[in-house]
Amino acid sequence: MAVATPLAAATSTVPTTYQLYLHLAQDSIPPELRSWREINERIKALNPRIRAVSRSGVKLTAISQGAAERLIQLQEQLVTSALTDAATQLERAARADNVKDLVKDQAEVLRATRERIVSDITEAVTILKDAGGDVRKVATHTYESVTGKAAPAAPKAKAARRRVKRAVRKAPARKK
Repeated sequence: MAVATPLAAATSTVPTTYQLYLHLAQDSIPPELRSWREINERIKALNPRIRAVSRSGVKLTAISQGAAERLIQLQEQLVTSALTDAATQLERAARADNVKDLVKDQAEVLRATRERIVSDITEAVTILKDAGGDVRKVATHTYESVTGKAAPAAPKAKAARRRVKRAVRKAPARKK
């Protein structure tokens, strides 16, 4: 003969028993604990937003590391080309027959160096511009996923006005 224990009755899955326990459980929760339950539910509702922000943090880290890597590679190229140019300049100076040839070679080297510097700066600006665009995309996506709204349109940049210089006559110098 099976003996009914209170534990066996508590683990029963009979619908009426379940409903009874549910009713007792809901009515027995004091109001202070109900507010904690609501707070807990609100915190659980924040989880997708928190995950979106943390994912965007990971993306921003990847963007910054990629940009830093590209800038380091550019710096390596800069140093290599500067050393190569210096070696070439020394070779030309050693081969120069006279001062005129030396000055001419130096002028060519300066032009080439200026062009190289401009291209290197352009490359660095391009790297930073690309990283900035990627950051903007991540920020926009994160804003949209957290708030549920589309990001406001960025204001268009105004064209810079140029001041027209007017010819101004200077007063003639006074005679003494």
